[in-house]
Amino acid sequence: MAGIFISYRRDDSDVAAGRLADDLSEILGPHSIFRDVDKLEPGEDFEIALDHALSSCVVLIAVIGARWSSITDGGGRRRLEDPKDWVRAEISRALARGIRVIPVLISGTTMPREEEVPVDLKALLKRQALELGDRHWKQDIELLTQALEKIPGITKRGPPLSAMATAMGRVTLVGSRQWFAISPQIIVSIDNMEVARMKLSDQVTVEIKPGAHTIYGKMPLSSSKTTTFDLEPGQTQTFSVSINRLTGGLRIELLAE
Repeated sequence: MAGIFISYRRDDSDVAAGRLADDLSEILGPHSIFRDVDKLEPGEDFEIALDHALSSCVVLIAVIGARWSSITDGGGRRRLEDPKDWVRAEISRALARGIRVIPVLISGTTMPREEEVPVDLKALLKRQALELGDRHWKQDIELLTQALEKIPGITKRGPPLSAMATAMGRVTLVGSRQWFAISPQIIVSIDNMEVARMKLSDQVTVEIKPGAHTIYGKMPLSSSKTTTFDLEPGQTQTFSVSINRLTGGLRIELLAE
């Protein structure tokens, strides 16, 4: 179910509407956005599909470029004067149903004058508009996204990848100085899942989610004890991986911070 309906006139703002849809899809998710060329299937009834999309949306973005109100049909009549004009119908139905309508003005376009719009679109002129321009596109998209996220029913974006990476914790495994003639391979597992295969001369770092965890290691003829540890977001815990010189037993021990 698409929560955001993008209304635009192809001869006026096709490129900008496509760019807008792509950016919002990336930020809020593709299932949140309805744009006719992206959602309609071959052979699908255009009117039924658009009406269904309008019924399921909570906000309509009216993309308005420089020629939005002045484009004419083959007979020379302005398309907005035709009650069957799809752009007019989309916005008119949204206004009548109490759907939030946000005018988005492209590259310095101003809102249409009152005498340029039919009666059923007069309410559009009272809606607060936002601007989208090439010079500040990213900033403008961010302002629009923030406005959309305040509307009940709109999917909010998740944390950015950089924030997710920061939230992860890290475990560093430090092997002791090699003293065997042949270094054994040590398999280290966290929460019963293998995370590393190392030798005593290696140092390995792995990322894991914050929380309580268990760690242990094994090698031919020996296994370490299981150790429990807690990891905070962004924290690194360091463990030494060593072999007891007297018994030959494997040890994995948390080093003091």
